[in-house]
Amino acid sequence: MQRHPTVPRRCPGSDRSTVRPLASTPLTASAPDRQGPTPALTAGPEAGLFMVFTERMVLVIVTAVKQDLSRLVEEFLAIQVQMYGDVWNRMDIAAQIEHTYGPVGLHHLADKTGFAYNTLKKWGITARAFSSGQRAAYPHVSPEIFDTVRRATKHFPPNSRHSRPSTWLRQAEREHWTLADARAAVNQRILMAQLNSPNATATREQTVKTRTQQAEKHLQAILDAVADFNRSDAPYACVTLTVQQSLYHV
Repeated sequence: MQRHPTVPRRCPGSDRSTVRPLASTPLTASAPDRQGPTPALTAGPEAGLFMVFTERMVLVIVTAVKQDLSRLVEEFLAIQVQMYGDVWNRMDIAAQIEHTYGPVGLHHLADKTGFAYNTLKKWGITARAFSSGQRAAYPHVSPEIFDTVRRATKHFPPNSRHSRPSTWLRQAEREHWTLADARAAVNQRILMAQLNSPNATATREQTVKTRTQQAEKHLQAILDAVADFNRSDAPYACVTLTVQQSLYHV
């Protein structure tokens, strides 16, 4: 039987054949119709593996963080406070926990140790304010006095003598201050600074001026009252009043 050659079928209105070789099929998808919905993306097995890996990594990190925080809390509780250095060690741990874990970690330390949160926060601030070299330079000064000095320096002008912690710490070391001694010295110096400040001087001068004016008015009122008495009531009282003035001596 004689075979006739196959003639490809053509679409109506088209001059191109519907039979195309596989190699000529385009591999890129056409752009979606702007009016139609956006096609959903399908995730392959690689996305699932990535999610599992991420969750495990997060779990490992969280577990490591909890273990490190627990270790620091245990070190804090294990310190037996016998010397100033032991107190500094606790303060350093409080500073490290706050720096690494923030307020949440410090609250955790407060819950586990029974110390107030504000106390631990104050310890952390003081520990960061003084280096190990500064602490060693004043071995007989307690950490509480260091904290008092830290807060005292804020009340004085920058670059002034009493704005430097070393001014206070040298005196505390030399005179063997107790915490009460340090607080009394700081309060006295702050009061003197306030009295000698320009604002305090201006206020004091204004007060003296005002009181002087009030005293002069009061004196004039007394002189007027005496004169009025002598003029109107002396004949009936059979006495006259006199006012003797003399310089005031302290």
